[in-house]
Amino acid sequence: MTLPLIGPGAAGGQGPEDRPPLVAPMVTSNPYSDPTFLEQLVKAVATGMAAGASNSTPRVERVVTLVQWVKGMRKMGCTTYSGEEDAEVAGHWLRKVERVIDQMQVPEETRVDYVTQLLTESAHSWWETIRERRAGEELRWKHFREEFKERYYSGQAPERERTGVPGSETGEYDRPGV
Repeated sequence: MTLPLIGPGAAGGQGPEDRPPLVAPMVTSNPYSDPTFLEQLVKAVATGMAAGASNSTPRVERVVTLVQWVKGMRKMGCTTYSGEEDAEVAGHWLRKVERVIDQMQVPEETRVDYVTQLLTESAHSWWETIRERRAGEELRWKHFREEFKERYYSGQAPERERTGVPGSETGEYDRPGV
């Protein structure tokens, strides 16, 4: 079998050195959503920072602690929230997060820091805006909850989510004889 000539002297074609290499497209996931990757990243950064400056150790320990808590929350079923404009989705996410942080006994002073690590996309942008608007305030869980409900949940939530009475959003249980 004879192979065709490919190269600068070959008629009608470009040589391999004239063509860009063929590369298969790579599909990758976002490594920052992988808790294992984040843990490894934090450990590497913590090791480097601890070696460089001893006064940064409390900050490094805080970051490592944050990653450990968030990883635990994810293991217990907490998911990220990207800011869906669906009151049912927002309410479900908030209730799940509250159950988990209560079960894990997340300290009050760190709840906001830990839970906001689960915000992505427009929800993350929304929270950054809230932090800027309320700069100088110590934002606790009750503040986060109020802001979240105001933005994603309260104004749009079906009446059954607020009252627990199915159908009350249409008034069908409020009519006589129903």
